[in-house]
Amino acid sequence: MFNEAEKKKIKSFSEQMDREKRILPEVLELIYEQKLFKVFTPMALDGLSLSLVDGLKIFQRVGAVDGNVGWTVTIGSGGNMFIPLFDQRVC
Repeated sequence: MFNEAEKKKIKSFSEQMDREKRILPEVLELIYEQKLFKVFTPMALDGLSLSLVDGLKIFQRVGAVDGNVGWTVTIGSGGNMFIPLFDQRVC
């Protein structure tokens, strides 16, 4: 996951991301490098192929660095897991 320099970089952008209500490209680059949007994606598709428990631990660690980044990674990586729960008549 993120090393100390990367954590410091993310934290340095935290206030700006809050103010602008977006994840900055510099932070997105770190997310992409770590494949954090591919936590549950199979390795055959260049993902991390983690179990649910291990994936949740990743989300927790990212959220401890910055809450907004944590939510972004959680939704970006795991949001698709809830698609089967949607009522197809509504969508």
